Amino acid sequence: MYLGKPYLLLISLTFTFYTGCAAAAAQSPPPRYIVCMGEGTDQECGAIDEYGTLKIPMELSSVRWLSGFSEGRSLLRDAEQKEGWVDSDGTTVIEPTFAHLCLPTKQSACFYRNKDSKCGYIDLTGEEIIEPRWAECGGFNEGRAVVVNLDKDGAQQQGFINEKGEVVVNLQYDESENFSDGRARVKLSPSAPPELIEKLGSKYGYIDRDGNPITQFDFDRAAPFENGMAMVFRKVGERVWDDEYSQGVEELFEEGFINLDGELVWPMEFETADFFNEAGFARAELCEDDDCESGIIDKDGGWKFRPGTYEYIASFSEGLAFVETHEGWKGYVDGQGNKVFAASSGHAFVNGVADVDFWFSDERDACGSSGLVDTKGEYIFPFRVAGAYTTDRSFDENQIMVADIFAKGTDYHEIVLHRERGVIWPPGWNEPGAGEGVLCWPELEAKKKGASPSELEGE
Repeated sequence: MYLGKPYLLLISLTFTFYTGCAAAAAQSPPPRYIVCMGEGTDQECGAIDEYGTLKIPMELSSVRWLSGFSEGRSLLRDAEQKEGWVDSDGTTVIEPTFAHLCLPTKQSACFYRNKDSKCGYIDLTGEEIIEPRWAECGGFNEGRAVVVNLDKDGAQQQGFINEKGEVVVNLQYDESENFSDGRARVKLSPSAPPELIEKLGSKYGYIDRDGNPITQFDFDRAAPFENGMAMVFRKVGERVWDDEYSQGVEELFEEGFINLDGELVWPMEFETADFFNEAGFARAELCEDDDCESGIIDKDGGWKFRPGTYEYIASFSEGLAFVETHEGWKGYVDGQGNKVFAASSGHAFVNGVADVDFWFSDERDACGSSGLVDTKGEYIFPFRVAGAYTTDRSFDENQIMVADIFAKGTDYHEIVLHRERGVIWPPGWNEPGAGEGVLCWPELEAKKKGASPSELEGE
């Protein structure tokens, strides 16, 4: 159950249907966050707003199951496993009569009326706008959606339709992904015209929104475009695993990058690499005889920080990157390599906040050394979130972060944090000493130990 466990429809494609969980931009439906409490048959869930007010009352999951929200709609599943939609106030917009109903993207959603029926699309009011005629279909992105039919042998044939339901890219692919940056990764089906396979290749490649190839289909692996660059791979060998714990064969690849024109800007020579960020930089690692060094590359084929500048460097996020120097210093540096603050480990910054781990002695580390900090390395809350975990470690556009509670002894499943207001769910957890097992308050722990808060934090 979201947040922390988003509802996804997984089918036998190489993509997942985006379900979204927060409100979109201005003038969009108000944000809602699913929260649950209780266990087993007693579990009940509802939805709160960005102030922690319960907007959709708690109800048993066995009677009414809710997903995350997208475009003001949440999936409603009843006790008979039929699906419909509710809006931001909990009003049923579409009665649960569908075998499956997707969450909307771009004002439309796919649906299956019955278990063995074809897939089509409806609008936000439930009116059918594209008749069902595909075996499977996905959400729209950049004006295109993946649709699938099966050939006489049951093999998939994938292509793309536009928002009118017109096929704009022929169903001739064995694998395909949603468009990003106007490009989609595809792989031709074995049943595609032989002359097309001979012309383009039988591996992975990229097409534009009209289906025109922008590369040969000769990559052993390929990733979606992100910020104008896509990661491409070539297979360089295999490694056999056979020990007391596991056995098998691992394929080995080297990575490079192409631009939107399909040009290979960085040759496929990296052991590992990260996606390019909005600033146009990515971390990349070069290895020789198991001796590996990381650096930061740019979109133009140059090095911002050459391999060997640091013992280790992570990707930049919001102007900062976590590094380890050759002298053993660990922490975050800015784009000029200036040290900003020390830390033992840390994640990327998103909306000005990162989950960071600091050094503390065992005697003083009563609340754990990790916490949410700003770009100066200062904790943003007077508490540590010790008994909860969030996979994305970021605040959304409404300054909300939701984490799953894994601490024992609480009936709640999620803790919902606001960047400025602290805990907005569960109720009453924003006071010092509250949320035992999930939250830790250093000042109170310091008093218990007879130490000051500054001593507790190692200052």
